[in-house]
Amino acid sequence: MQRLEEQAQIQQQKQHISDRALLARYPTEQKLIERRDIEIEQNKLLINQTEKIQIQLKQQLTKLQQQAAEQEISGVDLNDKLTQKLRSTQQELDDNRRSIKQLNDETEQITKYFAEEQIRLQKLLKSTQ
Repeated sequence: MQRLEEQAQIQQQKQHISDRALLARYPTEQKLIERRDIEIEQNKLLINQTEKIQIQLKQQLTKLQQQAAEQEISGVDLNDKLTQKLRSTQQELDDNRRSIKQLNDETEQITKYFAEEQIRLQKLLKSTQ
């Protein structure tokens, strides 16, 4: 029984420290919202940049595929350099798709985290008034 009380007291102390840290980081709800918006905007910019690169890579892949098709039609074996360019371009496209997905997932996590923190902050701010 005493052990449970000690654990509860330790948990309460941790929560108190966490609450103070939250209030120190975000003295107002507006500050929290501004930070959330900055983090989301940073992710959106990265997503947009990566999507632009994707467009260029798709165009590059199409050109390389056309070159490969022309070589095959003319009866010339594909050279190693072209084959490597095809593979590396496809790999970059795949990597960028994963990066975009990861950034979208991170944006959702940021939104969820800040929503939870906003609720906590609202309660803390009300209790300090």
